[in-house]
Amino acid sequence: MTPSASQLAAHLTLPDLAVLAPRLGGAAVADADVALQGLDWQVALRGTGQDLTVGQTMADRLLAGTSTFAFGLKPQGEGLALSDARLAAAAIALTGAGHYQPGATTLTADVARLDLAALALGPGGNLAGQVRGAQVPGGWSIGANATGTALTVGQPQVDRTLAGQSLLTLQGRLDSASGGLEIETATLATNGLTASTTGRVKVGETALTAQAALANLGAALPGWRGSVQAAGSYREQAGKRLIDVSGTGVGLGTGLPPIDRLLAGDTSFALAGSASGGVLAVDRASLSNPHLSASATGSLASASRALLLTARIADVGVLAPGFRGALSLNGTLADQGGPYRLDLAATAGAALAARISGTLTRDGRRLGLKLTGQADAGLINGFIAPRTVQGRVSFDLGLNGPLELTSLSGRVGTDGLRLATEYPGIGLTGISGTAALAAGQARLDLTGQAALGGSVTLQGPVALAVPYGGDLALTLGGVVLRDPQLYDTSLTGRLTITGPLAGGARIAGGLDLGQTELRVPSTGLGGTAIPDVTHLAEPADVRATRDRAGLLRSGAVGGGGGGGRGGVAYGLDVQINAPRRVFIRGRGLDAELGGSVTLGGSTAAILPVGELSLIRGRIDILGKRFTLDEGLARLQGQFVPFVRLVASTTSDGITSSIVVEGNALAPAIRFTATPQLPEEEVLARLLFGRALTSISPFQAAQLAGAVATLAGRGGDGIIARLRQGFGFDDLDLQSDGTGTTALKLGKYIGDKVYTDVTIGSDGKSTLSLNLDLTPDVTVRGALGSDGTSGLGVFFEKDY
Repeated sequence: MTPSASQLAAHLTLPDLAVLAPRLGGAAVADADVALQGLDWQVALRGTGQDLTVGQTMADRLLAGTSTFAFGLKPQGEGLALSDARLAAAAIALTGAGHYQPGATTLTADVARLDLAALALGPGGNLAGQVRGAQVPGGWSIGANATGTALTVGQPQVDRTLAGQSLLTLQGRLDSASGGLEIETATLATNGLTASTTGRVKVGETALTAQAALANLGAALPGWRGSVQAAGSYREQAGKRLIDVSGTGVGLGTGLPPIDRLLAGDTSFALAGSASGGVLAVDRASLSNPHLSASATGSLASASRALLLTARIADVGVLAPGFRGALSLNGTLADQGGPYRLDLAATAGAALAARISGTLTRDGRRLGLKLTGQADAGLINGFIAPRTVQGRVSFDLGLNGPLELTSLSGRVGTDGLRLATEYPGIGLTGISGTAALAAGQARLDLTGQAALGGSVTLQGPVALAVPYGGDLALTLGGVVLRDPQLYDTSLTGRLTITGPLAGGARIAGGLDLGQTELRVPSTGLGGTAIPDVTHLAEPADVRATRDRAGLLRSGAVGGGGGGGRGGVAYGLDVQINAPRRVFIRGRGLDAELGGSVTLGGSTAAILPVGELSLIRGRIDILGKRFTLDEGLARLQGQFVPFVRLVASTTSDGITSSIVVEGNALAPAIRFTATPQLPEEEVLARLLFGRALTSISPFQAAQLAGAVATLAGRGGDGIIARLRQGFGFDDLDLQSDGTGTTALKLGKYIGDKVYTDVTIGSDGKSTLSLNLDLTPDVTVRGALGSDGTSGLGVFFEKDY
């Protein structure tokens, strides 16, 4: 303004804005500056309003409460120019500008905040963006581009897809007379969800049609996968809300193999119904795919006020391999004026017979159901593979409260279940007991017999909600563990499992070993390793089997801790006590050890630490027996122990020792002496009590065989190959203490007649003949080259 302009200041208080225009309402207090220069003027207004209304429903909701406003006006053409407009209320904050001209007003606004909940249309969250409006006959043409934050519609599944930011566009028309919004097009894109809609939005008269596509179902339902496309309509008419939706799910799955098999193929769904005054009417509801069909017919608004519910799985083997036949669910959902009444029967041949009855609140959030019946435990095998269970369980349960496991109470009982695991010889039979459910917990009291002998008891509570906190006690009574090639032992003791069973629980306690036999095979303690195999075009089921067997893990097996298996890990603090009667036998070794081992770390990486020390023992080589002077098997963070065994003898003032020492997979064998001698000399003195230079050639061959036996290289030697080549049933080289050798040849010359010839290096020979008269009676005769002879009748029987 120029200095010559006159300026007026005014303070306005309007307790009722209707004095300005019939459509305006509320109260306002404002300060105005008016600048005049000739016929030109401009006004700057700043004020505070209380419950302002402009005669348009949604706008009036946004202006509720206290608001502040400001704007500037000045003449422009045949109208007024609006500038520096600002509005801030509890539900909205914006700045804008525009041009007022009767019948042709235009407005633009930058919305910093718009609280959708204030519109009372259902959605919540905030919008920010640009809005354009132009006055048209009977209303306003509106366009918008906005970003939504934390949008919600009151349905958890939908709200999860709207989490984060959303992009929205709108083009429509706002009817000034009715306050309704005609949507020409509206789009939404967020978190894998795309949707578009057209129609009319007005309280009590809304009518919309929409299409939507969800690329990842897991965004709405955690744990699920697949995509969904749907189209439908929503109408409000005569106090009713009408909905009609249909669509298709593709590649649906949950990660649980049985459910995934059930949902294989495309799944179509449809729903048509209405709701009014808390009464639900279902005109059509269906779901179908190649394996599953389900439907609901009837209407809770009809005279019968009941829905007939049916569902059918064509082959229950899809859920539980090994079972055959259809699984059917039939019953009713009745409206009695209060909660709905549910009465269903489920059958699957001999595998399942159950009844579900009780009530369901009208909003579907609380149930009062009773579940009774019997089922074949094998129905869950698909969920616990590779473990399997056989037998039957009975249940008498109540579900009172929201649809959650914590609402369950009652009892599940079993008698005679059988559990098989993926580990040979490790399983349970005769499992009996109960699981009592109450207050969000299942209190277990189960007993069973180990597959190879002994008993197992499991007792204690487990929470029914994630992370499934437990305080369990596992008691073992002489549980036998056996590998015919490696070990035979039994376990007695008690373990506790405390903490979240979903991962992070702690296993602690103590176990006592009974008499334990550890066998040393000819190839060492490591057994036979599975060689590396490259799989080409490997089927999914084969890969799953290898995964369960732990063959997909990287790194060498046996080189570190326990290695564990995939999945959750549990901390370990287990003491294994074996003060005596741990016998190691094989390769001529017979020793008793005792001690203790602590298992630390976790089930994903077991760290064993401890030592078994020699109590007594001996080692036999070619009929020579040596007493063990020293022995131990030490575990130092891995399951393959370090072993040290020492056997000594003294002859002619020389102490000779056999030392077996090193990693048990490939222990080193040394022969030492005091004073020091070569290993061959030490071994000759150990076996034959004489110097290496004084033993016979055959004794030298025996010495080499003894070394091979100790080193685990036994098997078919030259003698065995000669016997097989000449067709003898027996061929043996023998020697006595004087070094005299003898060759023995044996052969069956009939079903019941056996003969052998012994030829000595001293020129003597003997011919023997055995005749089996009966299984218990044998006649034996012998004739020597020196003229000696003998004959006898022998009776033998095993008891």
